[in-house]
This record gives sequence, C-alpha cells and structure tokens, in this order.
Amino acid sequence: MKKILVSTFVIIAFVLYGVIHSNTETATVALTNSSGSSISSVGTSSSYKNGTYTGSASDAFYGNIQVQATISGGKITNVTFLQYPNDRGRSIEINQQTDPVLAQEAV
Repeated sequence: MKKILVSTFVIIAFVLYGVIHSNTETATVALTNSSGSSISSVGTSSSYKNGTYTGSASDAFYGNIQVQATISGGKITNVTFLQYPNDRGRSIEINQQTDPVLAQEAV
C-alpha cells in the first residue's frame, strides 16, 4: 500500500514537471482563475497570464488531489495543494514530506 501511494505521488510529480518544463512542446491546460472564469491555454509556460489558477480535482487512487498555481511574469511562482489524501495517518505523513518537494519542483 505504501508503494502504491508513493508511486502515485511520483507519477503526479513527473506529470507536473512535464507540463511545466515543456518549453519546446505545447501543452493544453484547463484552469480556473481566481475570478472564477475558466480558461484553456495552449502554448509554452511563458504564454500564461499572471494570476492564480485552480485545477480541477482529480482522483489519485487514495483520494482527490487539487492544485492551485500562482503565475507571475509568465512563470509559476507558487503551488498550493488544495486537496490531497488525508484520511489516513500514513497519507498525512507522506503528504507532509512530499507536498513541499513537489511544489518546489513545480516552481
């Protein structure tokens, strides 16, 4: 069970890393900004407009994960986990260790 949870977080980290660092490829991202309007952006990460964007919640086997990203100067400056698996003691322990690392990797 521990291996599955850690594997899920590693996969999420790779997906976030791939989306953020895809300077030579285009990526389609559907986000909702802080004013509540939904956007769909195609292009490199430098084409994103400044603001705070919230992704939709996604099921990650042990629970939902939802991320909010702040963009300033066309780059991600902050990532916050709004939802994450936290109904088990072990999930809480893992998230306390991995969430800051994943957020820093995204920035």
